Amino acid sequence: MRTKRAMVRSVTAMVAVVGSLVCLAGPAEAFDKGTCNSKFGADNVRRTTAFKIDTGTVGKVDFGDHLHLWGAPQGTAVVCWQKAGSVAVVGRLFTDTQNDEIIFAQAEITYFKGDVVGATSQHSVRGNGTANTLVNELKSGGGDFTKIRLRLFRNTTLVKTWTATR
Repeated sequence: MRTKRAMVRSVTAMVAVVGSLVCLAGPAEAFDKGTCNSKFGADNVRRTTAFKIDTGTVGKVDFGDHLHLWGAPQGTAVVCWQKAGSVAVVGRLFTDTQNDEIIFAQAEITYFKGDVVGATSQHSVRGNGTANTLVNELKSGGGDFTKIRLRLFRNTTLVKTWTATR
């Protein structure tokens, strides 16, 4: 009888904890084709590239969107390619530390027109845990952008390079 009561209490506590986590977590957010349609108008979007980058416990810098759980972004970032040649990158840059370690995370985006660099932008956040900053960058004018390169840095050390082409 005593064992049965203890087991019922244990199961009830587990159900309550799991239920609380599910309610608190909420759905993953994502930047996607809808983001691009809002930015350029649906008829003006050539292509979209949704992605997320998890550099793990070694890199400690991630890129994507909320939620950031278990050391990885659950939502996606997006590259929007406009028919007129413009390009936009929308996502969140995250620090990814499991303790009180404070790091400086940086995203460097290079926008190419063919093999020529057309523009660059840099975005950064300093903090611990899952500190983050929104990256919402649009490049336009002077010809077609054909490729972007996203490089992620932790304390000035390169940890990941990712590219997308139109």
